[in-house]
Amino acid sequence: MPADDAVDVRPTPQNLVAARGFATLDSAGILKALCTIRPYTGRDVETFCASWESMPPDTDMADGGPPRRRRHAVYRVAPGGAIERLHHRPRVRTIDHDPLNGGGVRHVEPIADATNANPLMQGFLGLADQIVCGLSPWTAWRVDAYQFRITASANGGKPTPEGAHRDGVAYVLMALIDQRNVRGGETTIYDLSRNPLGSLNLKSPFETAIIDDERVYHGVSPIHACDPGQAAYRDVLVLAFRRIPAEPRRPRPRKASKNKDRILWRTI
Repeated sequence: MPADDAVDVRPTPQNLVAARGFATLDSAGILKALCTIRPYTGRDVETFCASWESMPPDTDMADGGPPRRRRHAVYRVAPGGAIERLHHRPRVRTIDHDPLNGGGVRHVEPIADATNANPLMQGFLGLADQIVCGLSPWTAWRVDAYQFRITASANGGKPTPEGAHRDGVAYVLMALIDQRNVRGGETTIYDLSRNPLGSLNLKSPFETAIIDDERVYHGVSPIHACDPGQAAYRDVLVLAFRRIPAEPRRPRPRKASKNKDRILWRTI
């Protein structure tokens, strides 16, 4: 087969997502890729992970479970990879995609400027863009970034209290940043008929999953404290990619003719 007609069958994240709707990336591969995109130091890793410690509680959850903490930021990623942080705005989700908390406007505190500027945050945005652009080239994206801390009590904590769901976007990247004293938290992937396709369990810091939200549902099982007497939590970074519709092409204004007084003869 000529090289120009060869089909790429390597198990890249793009190929796996295209084939089955989801893919996982191990910690070592993620850290290497992030450093290639935006070089970082050990101190950068420490401050990035520590930013989950200072998040305010999310008091708007309707499940009545243990409190979770959250911050949010919105970005625009242009074709070619230019990243621009947009003005912070309230979060809106429909009941169709969030039957538990949807149908209203929710105010979430913004991701701190120092966290936004951290090379790992910029690296995650760039890496996710490379992956999704391999699946949908020449697309401009709105990216909603979330820092989550889900805490576990004796009754457990719910990473996805709405159950198996879709987020109403194109692609979702989920990266485990840290977890302490917890068990559970297994992610199950379902097709559009709610049949299980597979499961994954992010256990190591920076282990990452990416899913095609238009093709699959996902849900995460509750987390429980291994030692109820100690703090138990799970820190996650989520990037949700939504396509920005292309602007309609405006017709170019016609240039004034230099021969506007010329008579055009019609032949018969």
